Amino acid sequence: MPTGALFVSSVTGEPIASHEVGPFYWQSNLENRALFSDALQRLGETDKYHLIELGPHSALELPVKQSCTKLGISEDDMPYSAAIIRSKDSVESILGLARKQCRFEKINELSMNKGSLTKYNYKVLYNLPTYRWSYEDSPL
Repeated sequence: MPTGALFVSSVTGEPIASHEVGPFYWQSNLENRALFSDALQRLGETDKYHLIELGPHSALELPVKQSCTKLGISEDDMPYSAAIIRSKDSVESILGLARKQCRFEKINELSMNKGSLTKYNYKVLYNLPTYRWSYEDSPL
């Protein structure tokens, strides 16, 4: 069983270690049927977890809640939160989620500062790698 954060694969429906999540895994994730419900069921069998969706919108909220209801997993045993919510300030929603999870004084202080984004003391990252849209020349 992996240590640290538990990653349950939607490709296999089983826990996997972070070193197993590489190019082959993500290609398989894109090409194969997602075992979303299987992964949630496996996760629910191991312990209580708070699911946090990291993405541009809470796209998985309804499927997570529907699957958990079907599997008999209560919202208390597996609550769901989205980091970013459509039509809401993303900085506020991320800081609110972090505040709810960690209760850090600094995060509480930051989220109270309404107004200019410069008060958040953030920096924009420009050197992130681009997403590889084509796998034609891939050795995978």
